[in-house]
Amino acid sequence: MVGLTVFFGAGAGAQQAGIGYSHAHALVDAALLVALVTSAAALVVHQAEELLDHRRSFAALAASGVPERALGGVLVRQAVIAALPICVVAAVAGTVVVIVPLADHYEVGRLGWAAGRAVAMAGIGVLAAVLVALAARPLLRDTLRLERLRA
Repeated sequence: MVGLTVFFGAGAGAQQAGIGYSHAHALVDAALLVALVTSAAALVVHQAEELLDHRRSFAALAASGVPERALGGVLVRQAVIAALPICVVAAVAGTVVVIVPLADHYEVGRLGWAAGRAVAMAGIGVLAAVLVALAARPLLRDTLRLERLRA
């Protein structure tokens, strides 16, 4: 879902580069912000499900001496590894889908705006995934209790 938000955000940025920013674009950007918050909420649910599915594994790792901080770092790395390629491909695709059909009408100087918006959207998507992984640390702490090994 984050990838879809990045795709549309990059596409909107490419369109804005071609025709300029207007009030309608401000509404599109507001809708993209709502979509990003919704995507982050879906990531929170997914992260919680993932921790519940792997609670015994995490508890066993904690019992064997792996520090909680290291396991929290694993969550962040997993978020980056999962989100980065999706967000980069979505940003490139969203930009290309808008620019290629209208390539004759684009000024070279405005392509920088489109590329900058695509990079920003990919970064925001990855940042959202990382923030969700960081927010999941209290749930991870609960997962690491030794009682989880008996369940």
